[in-house]
Amino acid sequence: MPRIDPTLIVVIVAVVLAVFAVRLLFRPKQPPTATFKCARCGIVARHSERTAEAWRRKISRLYCDACHRKWLEAHPRQSDTTTLGSGASRQGCLGVLLLAVCVPIAVVMVALYA
Repeated sequence: MPRIDPTLIVVIVAVVLAVFAVRLLFRPKQPPTATFKCARCGIVARHSERTAEAWRRKISRLYCDACHRKWLEAHPRQSDTTTLGSGASRQGCLGVLLLAVCVPIAVVMVALYA
């Protein structure tokens, strides 16, 4: 059975710790409470991803899903094109970053130990 190089173990542990630290430091902020009061009907509702994103953008008047649905029906979209300023998601950036870091490391490791 081949012996595992201690340097390889250190590199793997360092990558795992770096991924953990990046995920911990760059996770999106969450509202301070799990619920909010609807600015239209006044009910207390739980935050959804939509309302949490609105809270992150410093929008102070939050609406429950029913009131939001009514507003959407009264204001249909003018076009189907999405602009960058309309809440484009940043999900996936961490995965791309990890690939950009891990693939070269993996290639070097294979080249050195193959």
